[in-house]
Amino acid sequence: MQQTTKNYKVKKVLNNSSLIVHDRFREYVIIQKGIGFGIKADMQIKKGTPYERMYSSPLGSNQFSNVVNGFNDEIISIVMDTVQLIVAYEENGVNHTTFVTLANHLAATYTRILNGEAIKQFFSYEIKALYPESYDKAQKISQAIYRKHELMIPDAEVSYIALHIQNIQSGEKSIDLLNAIISEVYDLLTITYKFDIKNDDLNYLRFITHLRFLVEGTEQEKRQLNEHVNDALVKSYPEYTGICDDILQIIEDLTGVKLAKQERVYILIHLVNMLEGKARQ
Repeated sequence: MQQTTKNYKVKKVLNNSSLIVHDRFREYVIIQKGIGFGIKADMQIKKGTPYERMYSSPLGSNQFSNVVNGFNDEIISIVMDTVQLIVAYEENGVNHTTFVTLANHLAATYTRILNGEAIKQFFSYEIKALYPESYDKAQKISQAIYRKHELMIPDAEVSYIALHIQNIQSGEKSIDLLNAIISEVYDLLTITYKFDIKNDDLNYLRFITHLRFLVEGTEQEKRQLNEHVNDALVKSYPEYTGICDDILQIIEDLTGVKLAKQERVYILIHLVNMLEGKARQ
């Protein structure tokens, strides 16, 4: 357990476990179970006060206050409870930038839900398949929020929270790249080639999981197919080779990486499993 190294003045009580405080130079968020009990703005948090986590804003900025301004106390309390649950799952912690972004997005999420404007479609099937551990964490967090605040978080919004959790682990840039690839490939198959693809189709979910591993570079050790098998598969399904080449082009354009010849066959196999027997629209 860490302790504060100086006195701080309380700027705002976020909930019973978190405060915005400041010194002469910057704002901080202090998180510690029970630290907000009996505390009001302008009171002092004394040197030596124990805390679990502390986030500092950039020098001279009021970044934390700017995040919470415009949201009511109920939303801010739910946001901070959610942030604390997410932080508890992350062994490597959450940095300042991620903390601010997360709090801001969660505040918007809970505002939508309370206003009856929750997201109804958000790649829920894809996120469950791609990031099962993050989705499981998000589900447990949503259950905890329901128990404490009696707020039901719809499945699409749970998926949105799962994506934030995955961003902390993998980095937002990597997630955005994968989302862009999946979106373009899905449009290619459904709009350009007019296939009827269901988001909950098992073969589709296996295919996008393959795309995830491909983007993350985690498939280097998969068993190589020999050249004869490669050629035989390509010749057996000529109707899919053009689609396969278009998908490879999307991936190469967005990643800037030239894919191995072998990758064409693996994508072809997924396409056959996913599209064989499907009528075009």
